[in-house]
Amino acid sequence: MKTNYQLLNAFEVAAVIAAVAGFVLVGIIIFNSLTPRTQQDVSVGANLFDLTESMDTASNAVSFMFDSTQAFYQQFYVAFADLTTLPPEVFYTPAQVATNFYDSLAAYSDQIVASYQANTQVQVAEITEPGKVLGISIEAPMPTPPAAIKKVEPVKLYYEFESIDHVWSNVFKNLKIKILN
Repeated sequence: MKTNYQLLNAFEVAAVIAAVAGFVLVGIIIFNSLTPRTQQDVSVGANLFDLTESMDTASNAVSFMFDSTQAFYQQFYVAFADLTTLPPEVFYTPAQVATNFYDSLAAYSDQIVASYQANTQVQVAEITEPGKVLGISIEAPMPTPPAAIKKVEPVKLYYEFESIDHVWSNVFKNLKIKILN
């Protein structure tokens, strides 16, 4: 059955409006005949059919989750792009500071080793007997009577040792740190 709504006459329209108005009036009469507590329960039950508020809350939560994730990704992308596009000149100064510090520390350790070697006498001799290891052996000195012990002078090295203060001043200078007195 097909209906052409342009060919409806006024009587048919009035009959449909009267039927709707009758259903509304019957509903109002039934609702008014209920006790106040029952009327409240019916109105709360009718609100259950209105899902707009709960759907808005859920959709807002989901959209916030996706928007915040997208914002995080955008910020991460910007930070990553800024970090990875630094010019190489930015890294030259820290590399130079690390190199200078390493060189100063190496010079200081050389000073410690040279002082230890100057104060310690080790006798090394080559052994041609069986049982030698790589042709060289370290011999322990033979016990001598106390009267025959001579005082051994330390070996003089032609290396000017840097003081630890000089090493740290180079570090501070390279890092451009000013020390306030």
